[in-house]
Amino acid sequence: EAYSDPNSESARYLDEIEDWRDNVNEYNTLKTQYQSAVMEEKYQSMENDRIAEAQRQQEKHSWLLKG
Repeated sequence: EAYSDPNSESARYLDEIEDWRDNVNEYNTLKTQYQSAVMEEKYQSMENDRIAEAQRQQEKHSWLLKG
């Protein structure tokens, strides 16, 4: 009946299921994008900390050599 009458209850049910699946897929895509962005942000923060520490060590070493 859903295939022959788009206004039937079964057709509306199939449309709702399709909408639900679309929403779930969109949610999963957005969730994955968010998790990737969070991981990238954490990685960048750790990398920036590592670079800053290396620069501090180099400055300390240069200062000791001059002194």
